[in-house]
Amino acid sequence: MDYHHLLEAAGIGVSGVLFYSLAYGWFEPDDPRYRSIWAVVLGLVWGGVAVVLMISRIQTAEGVFVDGRVIPVAIIGLFEGWWAGLIAALAAAAYRVWLGGSGAAAGVVTVIAVAAAAGLAHRWAGGTARVRIHHAFVLAVATFFITFGGFARRAGPQDVRGGLAVLPGDDRDRPPDPGDAHGEHRRPARAGPGA
Repeated sequence: MDYHHLLEAAGIGVSGVLFYSLAYGWFEPDDPRYRSIWAVVLGLVWGGVAVVLMISRIQTAEGVFVDGRVIPVAIIGLFEGWWAGLIAALAAAAYRVWLGGSGAAAGVVTVIAVAAAAGLAHRWAGGTARVRIHHAFVLAVATFFITFGGFARRAGPQDVRGGLAVLPGDDRDRPPDPGDAHGEHRRPARAGPGA
């Protein structure tokens, strides 16, 4: 495992949390007039965080990658409810569809299911101000099982080792560009003038 990738993903998540805490000073989230704008802005920002986490995936073994796309969706859904979580999930899902491949459907279903679980946890908590550690813990366990179910749905018998689903590069199985130090997937450049 390349710990640089793990540290990069943690930094991206911390950036999202920092924005979230600063945004309270910029907006008036408790004002009903701005509540829908608040949900849209936070959903889009945390959806962007999910997309960046998908781009900055973590290599766990040679040719095996994971990413943290469900983490920002779960966080914002837990603290801000259904709409913010769904908007974040739709942003991540749109990027996953754009990437394409046979795992796209499993990726989309997984991120939408996590948004639904986060919305349920938010409702169970009784709102943003009442979220406690047990709500976050139950959501974390649900997110784990939803994500594992998405991996298992995508994995074939050849991908299961010791009862665990081990997935090749999330449909981005092409070898990384030798000039790309991070091994990130990039779409091939389109042919055009001067190409």
